[in-house]
Amino acid sequence: MKRFYRDGPQYWLWLAAAIVLAVLPHSRHTPAWIPVACIALVGWKLIRVYIRRQIPGAGGWLLTVGRNLLALVLVLGVYLHYGSLLGRDAGVALLIVLAGFKFLESRRNRDYYIMTALVFFLIVTNFFFSQTIGTAGYMLVVVLCLLAGLIDLNDPWRSLPSLYKLRHASVMLAQALPLMLIVFVLFPRLPGPLWGIPEDAHAGTTGLDDFMTPGSISLLSDSDAVAFRVEFEGEAPPPAQRYWRGPILWDTDGRKWTLGQSRDRGDVDVTPYGEGIEYRITIEPHNRKWVFALEMPVGIPGRCQSQPGLSIAG
Repeated sequence: MKRFYRDGPQYWLWLAAAIVLAVLPHSRHTPAWIPVACIALVGWKLIRVYIRRQIPGAGGWLLTVGRNLLALVLVLGVYLHYGSLLGRDAGVALLIVLAGFKFLESRRNRDYYIMTALVFFLIVTNFFFSQTIGTAGYMLVVVLCLLAGLIDLNDPWRSLPSLYKLRHASVMLAQALPLMLIVFVLFPRLPGPLWGIPEDAHAGTTGLDDFMTPGSISLLSDSDAVAFRVEFEGEAPPPAQRYWRGPILWDTDGRKWTLGQSRDRGDVDVTPYGEGIEYRITIEPHNRKWVFALEMPVGIPGRCQSQPGLSIAG
């Protein structure tokens, strides 16, 4: 029992509490089985820590194979649900699953520190979905658990009571508040939403897309970035003639408009009257294939294609 006592079961409890608290808010926007799987893995580890001598074959090859298969199944489940392992939602779900398995396999002090850093990443992911004061206050509780666990890990003789460790962690956090306020005031603000990563980089900003859901504006933030630039040959046309045509959404299910099938009855013949308008357009990267053109385009660039409805795709 002496060896078991030196392994520091209190630290496991602090770290387990931090993981569970950091994962629980994600249950609002991830499939229920993802946080449940992570919490189950945490519970499995705690059982092994406290009653490992009563578990026959706890380190056997059969258990190792089963654990690896379970990891493969969960990662595959994340991929099948989101269709990718990249992006905000899929990346956070994958991180939750991997955090559970990392906690399960942790054995040495080095693993403890790595696991603590991983939980700090889990804390940050909560701000991808909510940046309210309530969320910040809740995450401070998770940070307190992590700091108390680190204090316990560096108290090999277990001479400090748990209440003292929690109080000392609170003092450390309070000492860091002035630096946090300085960084908050002086650190430059990032343009756009906090979750602007991989395929979500263009999510949450106003603009054109290949679908539209009227009324769903809870995740929008205005963007004043340049969409495209135009150089006219000669004088620019009057404002009434500067209608720029982009993608055309044909189908709707009553809530969402999508490209769907064209309603055109064949190609549309355009008969020009008067002089045309020549211009050169430079489009900023917008993660889509659309090319904007003035109403009724009659000349298509070489590497572009005319789409039904007189729209142009690159």
